[in-house]
Amino acid sequence: MSRNVSRKTIIELFIYSFILVISIIMLIQNKQESLSVDLPPDFTLQEEKQSDAIVPNE
Repeated sequence: MSRNVSRKTIIELFIYSFILVISIIMLIQNKQESLSVDLPPDFTLQEEKQSDAIVPNE
């Protein structure tokens, strides 16, 4: 019984290590490209005035 459990444990360890290696390779190869945003020349930011909400005491 213990030999069977240790064999399952070793197989499980290989599966987890394989998944770990694949994920590390995917992280290394993932290179994000810089995102360029083209804004029209007449684009302006508008500020919104916010008033505080008053909650009545009950």
